[in-house]
Amino acid sequence: MPIQLDHSLPADNSPISSAELRGQFQAIQDTLNDLTNKIDNLNNRIMAIPDFGLNASDPPTFGEVQAIADALQSTIGTLKS
Repeated sequence: MPIQLDHSLPADNSPISSAELRGQFQAIQDTLNDLTNKIDNLNNRIMAIPDFGLNASDPPTFGEVQAIADALQSTIGTLKS
């Protein structure tokens, strides 16, 4: 189980404890690793979204607007997964 960062450590004017500091540094490293994994996962999901490849006339037709809505809904679904 990951070590939890204790913001009260080290206490003011306390003697240095290597085990205590190691635990704090390890908790920070675990947090950074977790955030890095989440960012990598999100980046992979974003990169998996295909280009829309949509062209719209002026004014757009109902079908073109529907295609945009469908593409947006698909993108939102990909990002939520």
